[in-house]
Amino acid sequence: MLGHYLPARKPKVIAINKERVTYWISKGALPSDSVAALLKKEGMENMDRYLEPRNKKRGKKGEEKAAAPAAPSPKKPAAATAAISPAEKPA
Repeated sequence: MLGHYLPARKPKVIAINKERVTYWISKGALPSDSVAALLKKEGMENMDRYLEPRNKKRGKKGEEKAAAPAAPSPKKPAAATAAISPAEKPA
């Protein structure tokens, strides 16, 4: 157990065992973006490399890739579907 975070309490409670976190990161563990943000807030160094850029801009609805209009589906002629010979009718 490396620590705990209780965001529902007033004030929020954050308790981290920094020595164990440093140990596991040295062994190859990768903190998630959220955990890295909490660790950075608590004063741990070098957490910037685990943070994803938070300034990603979303495109507006109208600016999304313009989808090609769907090609109309081929329709069967009405005469071909209406005229079924007696041999083709199920018994």
